Amino acid sequence: MIHVITRSTKRYYEAKVEEAGKVPGLEYQLQEAQEDVAMWQAQSEDYQKQRDEERERTD
Repeated sequence: MIHVITRSTKRYYEAKVEEAGKVPGLEYQLQEAQEDVAMWQAQSEDYQKQRDEERERTD
């Protein structure tokens, strides 16, 4: 469930980055959206790593 939410959230923020890049004067919003995408990617990677480690422990 968390993995699905993470992917949809990532797509949402990536769309915001693309949208902000097309409108002049939205540099701050673009930077903020890019930071949000990076944060969600890092959290997704952390979650996947923890999930894989947990699976290795239970196998």
